[in-house]
Amino acid sequence: MNTLKMKKSLAAAAALVALGLSPVAQAKAVDCEDFDAMLDACFSGLIIQPAKSPSFSDLSIGKFTLTGLSDLVGYFMTPGLSFSEVSLWQKGKEVASDSTMADGISFANISAGKYKVRVTGLVDGPKVSGYKIGGYAGGFSVTAVPEPETYALFGAGLLAVLFMSRRRNDNNA
Repeated sequence: MNTLKMKKSLAAAAALVALGLSPVAQAKAVDCEDFDAMLDACFSGLIIQPAKSPSFSDLSIGKFTLTGLSDLVGYFMTPGLSFSEVSLWQKGKEVASDSTMADGISFANISAGKYKVRVTGLVDGPKVSGYKIGGYAGGFSVTAVPEPETYALFGAGLLAVLFMSRRRNDNNA
């Protein structure tokens, strides 16, 4: 009888560990609203500025929605443009920005919600009829960040296994 109880307890502990390791936040977090590509959030277009004032600031280039806490990593190809900053805006406020464009773009622990992507930079492309033209294409890949409940379940599973192991050792002594 004691062996049967032990097996049931170990099975329950194993189930808790399995639950703790389950990928709760693995669903795709973003829909690409502009076009279908390898990126989760994709943007492309042209920026045209007067040749006398080719710089632009906080220009909105698109929007996307996150369904859970996420990390974003991305890039932009910018022929005829020089982006100095890419930022995320939510409800009229800047919530994250990246100005280290040489190594790509990254944002960590971005919460669920609707976002606008804004860019700051300079149009240095060809001059046509008094205007400078540049293009951009790129976006973000999204990685879901595990929720606190995932870590709590994992910890509970480990504690249950530790408790059962200790109890087993006490019974054998």
